[in-house]
Amino acid sequence: MRVVIVFYLIAAAWMLPNIASAQTRHALVIGIDDYDHVEPLQKARNDARAVHGALEAAGFEADLVLDGTGIAVLQALEAFTDRLSPGDEAVFFFAGHGVEIDRENILLPADIPAPERGGDLLVRRFGIPVQDVLDQIQRRDVRLSLLILDACRDNPFPRQSTRSLGGTRGLARMEAPEGTFILYSAGEGQAALDRLSDDDPDPNSVFTRALLPRLTTPGLRLRDMVLEVRTEVRTLAVSVGHDQFLAFYDQLDGEFQFIAGEAPERARVSPPTPPRAAVTYEIFSSGEPCSGELCFDEGEGMALVATVDGVRYRVATYSIEEHAHSLRIIAVKDLDNDGYADAVYRTHAGGNAVPAFTHVASYRGDGRFSVNALDDFNWDEPSVVRDGNEWRVRTQTVAAGVGNSTLHDEVLEFKLQDGVPVQVASATRSTLFSQHSFSSGDVERGRDNHSWGYDFTGDEEDETLACGYWERWGLLTNCAVEYVKRGAVQALPLVEAQCKEIGVLDQRVNGFNQLVCDFDQVYQAEPEFHAYLPVTVSRYKVLPDLSLNVRAGPGADRNLIATLDPSTPVVVLENRSDWVRIVAAGVFETTQHGWVSSRFLVEQ
Repeated sequence: MRVVIVFYLIAAAWMLPNIASAQTRHALVIGIDDYDHVEPLQKARNDARAVHGALEAAGFEADLVLDGTGIAVLQALEAFTDRLSPGDEAVFFFAGHGVEIDRENILLPADIPAPERGGDLLVRRFGIPVQDVLDQIQRRDVRLSLLILDACRDNPFPRQSTRSLGGTRGLARMEAPEGTFILYSAGEGQAALDRLSDDDPDPNSVFTRALLPRLTTPGLRLRDMVLEVRTEVRTLAVSVGHDQFLAFYDQLDGEFQFIAGEAPERARVSPPTPPRAAVTYEIFSSGEPCSGELCFDEGEGMALVATVDGVRYRVATYSIEEHAHSLRIIAVKDLDNDGYADAVYRTHAGGNAVPAFTHVASYRGDGRFSVNALDDFNWDEPSVVRDGNEWRVRTQTVAAGVGNSTLHDEVLEFKLQDGVPVQVASATRSTLFSQHSFSSGDVERGRDNHSWGYDFTGDEEDETLACGYWERWGLLTNCAVEYVKRGAVQALPLVEAQCKEIGVLDQRVNGFNQLVCDFDQVYQAEPEFHAYLPVTVSRYKVLPDLSLNVRAGPGADRNLIATLDPSTPVVVLENRSDWVRIVAAGVFETTQHGWVSSRFLVEQ
């Protein structure tokens, strides 16, 4: 989760160069280090204090909030926007944690609940949406609205000295409308440093220490300031082996200065040296208008096309019979640091039993390209990851083909050398230790189900594990532990489990052994829900004094399938915007999942 600084400059098209001379300037500055339930930061409060002082020096009437709770932040925001009048200039600065959920950016106050309990739902409910902040400022018809969000974009837990929160969460790129300047303090896939080392004596983050002196430099224009800050930040980051390169998106009409004056006499900062050639990639299909060598021959379906300094080349072509069902670009990066952009892309021939193949296209100069497939097919999406000063292509290879019952999961990494991907690392996942296991390899060919006897309760009587069998993939599906209670056969289905192997763990919960699906997906018996549920699911209940409709899909217009009583316990299996897919206690069969609005659930 990289730290993101977002400058919103919302002004009339006739914005004058000396915009700093507006009549009234207001600012709200927030910094949060001490979080109650998530990873604390070290520099956010200091950053806020310093920026608050710099803005006051630039003529802003600025309020300061430190370690604010959700209520405190909202109250300060309301007081701030109430003071704004048409024609004013407004700055909102936030230093702390932030996340992105479904393309919505959310700032986290000091009392945000722990994300591992409740996940996205709690963050949505108790966080501060960035769009709400911007909307409140815009409604005051101000001349200039500037939001600076020093929030996090990458996972903080495995890393030290970076500002971040949440697994795949982070602030999303916000498109820059006209009159807007958006600045990211780190490039895509990077994390912005909170500090250079554990004993870094500077009281401010790497970005803020570069920003501060330029906020109070008379006559320094915003674009020049950004280039200077970018150069200094990258130099500092490289000194500790970290790559941090500011990215910005400029839709500003006119110039902006924090303090008016003549441009300072200093060496103008130029952008970094561009690549030796500007290389872009796109997918071209046989149904599109074409000319020259871009036109397809009979039987050809799709092609990877590159544009190099304005000239288009057909890099690779795939026939309809082979891999032209799907051709998709995964990432464009300079994989071998030669100054030319390379493309990682996937081809797929169609069908759910057909693997996809990952390829790397590399520009070699003079209109020449090399195209190479990686050594093995991939069932899962590849990724491009940073390792020191180089990019690597990471794939996950799972032996899960037709009739294949082997449990195998291998992660491979490749680097590009002279246009050829070379494997440089591999790792194989191991399973949790189990005292007994049931394998899809036990099922006879031609059968579509199988059952095993095992004492899951420790009463010296065997219960039954019954599973369907998907021979095409070699998977155990629709599995359930069956047992006898009061003379009747009861079943606890494993919700959404499709496994090569099911292992029995030593630990018993609610009277039944925990089970592990394949490598590490642990399930435990939940009699209240009449099911085996993953231990990682989020648990809620319906709000008191409210009956909640359950829909067949996400949306109030979908078919009604059940109604939940007030305070009914539920577990959440999937989030989709404001709707969640749930299993509810004692309402409908656990194999039948329903959708409810997350607004009417509360954490258990």
